[in-house]
Amino acid sequence: GSSVSAFVEADPHDGMDPRWIFQGVKYQVVLVNWTNYRSSVYKGDSWNFSKDGIDRGWHEMVRTSELSQETGWLGPNDTLCFRACCCVRQADSIQVSSDYNCRKETGFVGLMNHGATCYMNGLLQSLFHSGEFRHIVYSIDTEKEDDVNMEKGDDEGDISLIQALQNVFYKLQTAETAVNCKELMKSFGWDTTDAFTQ
Repeated sequence: GSSVSAFVEADPHDGMDPRWIFQGVKYQVVLVNWTNYRSSVYKGDSWNFSKDGIDRGWHEMVRTSELSQETGWLGPNDTLCFRACCCVRQADSIQVSSDYNCRKETGFVGLMNHGATCYMNGLLQSLFHSGEFRHIVYSIDTEKEDDVNMEKGDDEGDISLIQALQNVFYKLQTAETAVNCKELMKSFGWDTTDAFTQ
């Protein structure tokens, strides 16, 4: 070729999920000039490395006609010196398509975030995964509460806190997608604005 090229390539380990992705990787390649370090060629960029975009780099670092020991591009034994570095901002993850099924892939689903409900969601999921607590919640009889609500003339759509919690737990066990917990929030008096307050 007429120019020196240099590329950085991801090397996923065997058995890695084929949907792997490393997002926002900052990378740099330097072609070092042996005699004048300030003349070295620096190239840098960022990229989302994945199976479909496994390498990135540059085709025209230096023209091959300029390669000699006199110009400083060739060192001992007519060698080139490259330096490269990468900075990965997060651990590997996977790309998921719109047909991704969390239940099928992991055996679990989570809760929808309705504003600033992440702390509540974390607590609910922790309680759900405590088998003894989940068993106690399921064993509470809510029929008496239904009768009391009917006598008071409460809306048919209003349900007790326990019943709403039972519904959320049931959906966490059976749903295919993230579970909506607005019914539970409503049962303890939260409205839309409360969901955005931490």
